[in-house]
Amino acid sequence: MTNLSVENVYTRQAAKELAKKYFWKLLGMIAIAFVLPYVFSLVVSTLLALSQNQTVIIVGSLVVMLGVTLLESGLMLGLIDSMICICRGTSHVPVSNVFSMMRYSLKGFGLNLWVSLKVLLWALPGYVLVFVLAFFAASANSGMSEGLQVFITVLPALAMALIFGLVIPAALRYMLSTYILADKPATSVFDCVNQSKAMMKGHKWQAFKLPIPFILIMYLVLIALSLVASLLSTVFNSSAITVVLGILMVICMLAVMVYFMVRIILCLVLFYLKRDGSLEPKTAEEAPADDATL
Repeated sequence: MTNLSVENVYTRQAAKELAKKYFWKLLGMIAIAFVLPYVFSLVVSTLLALSQNQTVIIVGSLVVMLGVTLLESGLMLGLIDSMICICRGTSHVPVSNVFSMMRYSLKGFGLNLWVSLKVLLWALPGYVLVFVLAFFAASANSGMSEGLQVFITVLPALAMALIFGLVIPAALRYMLSTYILADKPATSVFDCVNQSKAMMKGHKWQAFKLPIPFILIMYLVLIALSLVASLLSTVFNSSAITVVLGILMVICMLAVMVYFMVRIILCLVLFYLKRDGSLEPKTAEEAPADDATL
């Protein structure tokens, strides 16, 4: 096991311990960060739907979209800032700390926009290949040569491979930008991106692997729950029971996703703090021997 793999094992263990210790507080923070924008959007959209003025509905919908985006941006910064404080050992971090970064909502939105643009530019060669494919497909005729037919058949796979081969590394390269802004809000958008690029050098593959065990376990649990619900519905064969099972299924799935989401975000926060130098990576002797602690 390489040193980076050992570090990932320790990071997952530390995230597990923090999730146990602060689970309900973290649950409240995540509920605010993810549910509040949805509730805001739902309420305002419902009110707009009651209006009979088409212009009001269109303009209002655009304003709601912008408002929800800014709200999500500010709450996400606040959530990350709260988790950074917890991971650094701050004794008291209230749930309301999620709102502490709302004044940086616009800056967070600008950062997300800039990162998305840079990632999109990295994927541009893949999109060019897709455009070429569409051009050849549109101009294809029955007299097309066999070689060109093979080329057009293979091109979609090549284009998708190129897109993912460029997009994923680019996304990983800039993934710490939001964490840097949440931790050091005075940092400019461009400096956040540049610092993330420097901090991720040599650590992109490590970051990619870090949450994978949690994600795999989460999906296995969700699949198992679906199979159990389907089996029970078949056995009892009652519409009322099916409805109840459906409700219980949704509740259980949400609980599972939130549980693993807490641990995944904590893992990424700990990963950032280690790249930032706030936390010292553990050595092979200090870290757990394997991933059994998941």
